[in-house]
Amino acid sequence: MRAGEIGPRAAARRGLACIVLLGPGFDFAENIAATLIMASLPARPLAWRIAASVATPLKWAFVIVGIGGAVILPAAATP
Repeated sequence: MRAGEIGPRAAARRGLACIVLLGPGFDFAENIAATLIMASLPARPLAWRIAASVATPLKWAFVIVGIGGAVILPAAATP
């Protein structure tokens, strides 16, 4: 991104960069939920099981988007 650039292209690139960071964020959430489930054994807390179950597919969805972003961002940066 060029210094001082504004407009829809610059906003789209910033948006893609933020989306790419969601994959690791959901991975972190999944790991925390799984750790809390293991730490609470023999109890089985439903909320953490649901959190881990939701975070896993979201993680993979955003990882796929992130890999696509690795291709799209350089293409979007060319004038």
